[in-house]
Amino acid sequence: MTRVPSRARLVGLSLALLALLPACRKDRDVFGGSFIPEGERLQLKIVDVQEGISTSTELLAPEPIYQFGLAPLGQIRDEDFGLSTATVLTELYPQVPRMPAIAAGERVKATFVLNTPRAYQRGKLKLAIRLLDKPLVAKSKLEDYPGGRLLLETEIEPGPGKNAFALELDPALFDWTALVLDNREAFTSGKQWAELFKGIRIEATISDGGHGAMYELNLGQERNGIRLEWEHKGDDGELAPQQVLLTPLMHEFVQRACFFSSEAQGAKVVEASKLAPEAQQDQRLFYVSRANRAFGVVDFSEFAQTWQQQLPISISRAELQIPLDEAYMGTYSDTLVARLEARLRPDTAFLLLPDLVPSNNLFDGRINRAKGYYSLNITLFVQSLLTDKPKDKKLYIMPGGLIRGYERLILGNTLAGKPMRLRLSYTKL
Repeated sequence: MTRVPSRARLVGLSLALLALLPACRKDRDVFGGSFIPEGERLQLKIVDVQEGISTSTELLAPEPIYQFGLAPLGQIRDEDFGLSTATVLTELYPQVPRMPAIAAGERVKATFVLNTPRAYQRGKLKLAIRLLDKPLVAKSKLEDYPGGRLLLETEIEPGPGKNAFALELDPALFDWTALVLDNREAFTSGKQWAELFKGIRIEATISDGGHGAMYELNLGQERNGIRLEWEHKGDDGELAPQQVLLTPLMHEFVQRACFFSSEAQGAKVVEASKLAPEAQQDQRLFYVSRANRAFGVVDFSEFAQTWQQQLPISISRAELQIPLDEAYMGTYSDTLVARLEARLRPDTAFLLLPDLVPSNNLFDGRINRAKGYYSLNITLFVQSLLTDKPKDKKLYIMPGGLIRGYERLILGNTLAGKPMRLRLSYTKL
């Protein structure tokens, strides 16, 4: 006969087993790190560094943009960056290469069509278009193309959002009817057309003594150029509307260039760039601008000297946080420059920092709007500073992304009210 334990005995046995469990448990400390002496354990440390990092502002001659899709057009002025101008040279070709239907006595109306996605500032500009008197070549220079016959001179003023202008060209300045009527075969041949109509120079300068405006000229997508229109009587005796658009849009071989010029004498960016190195280190601001070609120089020489004494260490992440200067956030906001680039200059040319090629992470130079600073990943650069000891220990900060011409920022360094800092994550080896 099988004996069944009583309920009381089962409960007692369970309680006894539970009481023995702590004796079977081993403390976690007896595993892993507990076998390594405390002084030899690797620990990730995160520190914010400001000491040993100084900044300055440098200016170089502006560089042209060739074969662009998007480029600026206009002129802007302020006391910080001076006067900046963007002038465009471009060839124009018939959008559809075909012989136009036109007969003697039919008059051609010409309209300059300018469509721009947006404009920076809303000052009045005097728009002038001149016919080029010689063919455009690759890597052309603005001074070689002053332009010949005037095709248009008028005042324009930007409005909010997209701007579209349709400006009628005075036939007294140029005989558009004769261009079409006497050169119909040239409309079918790119080579013949380039010899006939060599292109135009477009410039827009401040006309009201104000701060000016800078347009985004999208020749890669928008329908810009000179529209020719007339009515042609066909064989049936009926009048039919005819139209030809002279545009840079549809031809890959079109020569075009945008040139920046700057008159910044007396502007703050120029005064800052002229300071001696020791005086620059006492400044709490530095400047970046596309049109002026101003860029910030961040010097890590003293930082490298100090942190080389910490070797051997391994850098897990180095994030450079560059704040917008609080006094200028309303004037030069993050809407003007969505992303900053950090570059090296091993010789006369600038090279994009390897940490940023390619990168789509949160530290690729974009603005952190919630915290008010630009965040750049410079991990490889900092590790190289400490281990490779390069001769040049500087980063060159400039606007990144599409070239719109009006990009300009005043940034704070380690002396600013909201200081620039290097957030360093590292492990002592």
